[in-house]
Amino acid sequence: MRFRTVCATRLLLLLLLLLPAAAQAQFNYSYNSDGTITITGYTGSGGAVTIPSTINGVPVTIIGDSAFRFLSSLTSVRIPDSVTSIGGDLGGGAFGYCSNLTNAMIGNSVTIIGDNTFHSCTSLTSVTIGKSVTIIGTYAFGGCTSLTSVIIPDSVTSIGSEAFTGCYGLTNATIGNSVTSIGSFAFGGGCIGLTSVSIPDSVTSIGGGAFTGCTGLTSVTIPDSVTSMGDQAFEGCTSLTNATIGNSVISIGDVVFAGCTGLTRVAIPNSVTSIGNGAFVACTSLTNATIGNSVASIGSNAFNDCTSLIGVHFLGSAPSGGSDSSIFASDNNATVYYSPCTTGWGTTFGGRPTAPDQSLVTVTVTANPSPGGSVTGSGRYWVCSSQQISANANSGWAFTGWSDGSTDNPRTITVPAGGATYTASFSQTAVIAVQASPSTGGSVGGTGTYLVGTNVQISAGANSCWTFTSWNDGNAQNPRTITVPAGGALYTANFQQASGTITVEVNPANGGIANGGGSYPCGSSQQISASANSGWTFTGWGDGNSSNPRTITVPSGGATYVATFFANLTVTKLQTTLNFVKNNADSCTVKGTFNLPESYSFVGKTVTLDIGGAQVSFALGSRGSGMSGMSLFNKPTFNKKTGLWTINATLKNGSWQTVWADYSMISSNIPKPGVLVVNFPVRLVLDTETFIGTTNLHYTATAGKSSTAK
Repeated sequence: MRFRTVCATRLLLLLLLLLPAAAQAQFNYSYNSDGTITITGYTGSGGAVTIPSTINGVPVTIIGDSAFRFLSSLTSVRIPDSVTSIGGDLGGGAFGYCSNLTNAMIGNSVTIIGDNTFHSCTSLTSVTIGKSVTIIGTYAFGGCTSLTSVIIPDSVTSIGSEAFTGCYGLTNATIGNSVTSIGSFAFGGGCIGLTSVSIPDSVTSIGGGAFTGCTGLTSVTIPDSVTSMGDQAFEGCTSLTNATIGNSVISIGDVVFAGCTGLTRVAIPNSVTSIGNGAFVACTSLTNATIGNSVASIGSNAFNDCTSLIGVHFLGSAPSGGSDSSIFASDNNATVYYSPCTTGWGTTFGGRPTAPDQSLVTVTVTANPSPGGSVTGSGRYWVCSSQQISANANSGWAFTGWSDGSTDNPRTITVPAGGATYTASFSQTAVIAVQASPSTGGSVGGTGTYLVGTNVQISAGANSCWTFTSWNDGNAQNPRTITVPAGGALYTANFQQASGTITVEVNPANGGIANGGGSYPCGSSQQISASANSGWTFTGWGDGNSSNPRTITVPSGGATYVATFFANLTVTKLQTTLNFVKNNADSCTVKGTFNLPESYSFVGKTVTLDIGGAQVSFALGSRGSGMSGMSLFNKPTFNKKTGLWTINATLKNGSWQTVWADYSMISSNIPKPGVLVVNFPVRLVLDTETFIGTTNLHYTATAGKSSTAK
């Protein structure tokens, strides 16, 4: 007994292990070039079929053309996420004519539902389209007469021609937000139960006959994204009472709304330039039509047999084709109204009488957003009259323009036929404040009131002796571009004062000392000074300034100031003689003491004596004396007691009247005991050593003869 139980258990386990293999054996398949599998056929008993994601460990990625076609025993199918394409490369027909298929679940990796994939699956009531599908092929669900609802996911970009044609039971279709084109007759030709369809604003084109014969459709809004509508797009939609045509449609094709017997009013936007042949033919309930100001041509029979039509209001100048009486044939009560401020109109158009539109129309002026400001100019006015509209921004807002692109404010408009809405756009403003810290550090730019969200440049310029370091938010770009935030912002430019090194030097080094050197804030005032050593005199600074002490302004990068000293020359005797009668007959004698070491040697030196501008140079010989012409420089002598050297020199045969005239030593008769006291400079240059002294001369002169100074 125990042996039988063990055998039965093992047999059951073996059967369970063989089940997947048995299920997979129901599928015919082939290998693709990438090593994956395409299902090419099915040999099972039908019913609810789940397509395996792998066969023998190899991924199943494609369900081939006609793989399950005409399989009447199939009642439901689940397609795994491994599959990327149904029907091959848009080949199609994989599940065509599966007359008892009621439910289909398409996996989330499928990107293509090929042509005719579920064609004439007349029992199909429910289909789940995976979230990766991008293309629904031609006739993919055509003839699925029991399908009542379909949700096309946002992944789909294209709905093929006749994709849902003949789906008589379809009442609702939700079109995803990525669809850009709806193919020809996609829902046309038998979707008589379709009452509602939402066309997303991703759609740019609606193919010919896309919704033709959808007799249950009551309302349709064509979004502003659509630029073209093919012929017959909504032909025969007899329950359609309202059709809103988007503001980007350029052309309305032939018989687009033909036979829409429930349509009562239509407004063709200003974007439309042409209306095709028979576009609204046999719209027997249409009473009023407004035609935008860009329509340049209207095809034959465009509004033929619109027997309830009373008024057609043209907003622009007369289109071409006005002599074609078929445009409004059988519209016996219709009058064509035109704006008095347009051109090209005669007494009739399209076989119907014309009249200027002398009605009052509504001009609406709005603000966007409403908190941004107030507007004026709304009201009812005569067509073609001139009216003023204006916009006034509230505090913290700015007017940026009108909805039609104009920026004039206030502006004068010509009231168009049909009236108009003008929206004043306002944008928030904010104050950008830019400041310097400290205020003496530099200047800043960019302060002002700007639109929130705009880009504005701010900048900082450092004053002399200052450098820009950063902004208060840490940013160091300069100039920099900021985006104006709501509420505005304060930007502070940080400046740092530079420092400069003041160096003071003396020349010659033993002439004295100079004070005031150091590192100071650039631009600050600092005092420098010079003190002469014994036997020396301060004569000035290297930049020509002679103030001592002196106040300097510290420059950027610092500066060097050299205090210049000259050794003292004590003049003990000075006598000059000027001869106003003879040339080269002037002379002077000088004697004085100066400080040099006892060991100093005059041999071979060059000596220059400058006595009030009378200058003579001597080359000293081996004895320390020298001659220049008749002028003599005697060998200096050293006094051990005083520690000073004495010079004795005579300058002869000079013509110095001109230079000595600078000291008022001129030819004049100074009566005795009259005398002129002259402060006379003497300069001794001994190689690199310079000695300076002054003395007072008592000057007397005889006019035209001679003068002396002692």
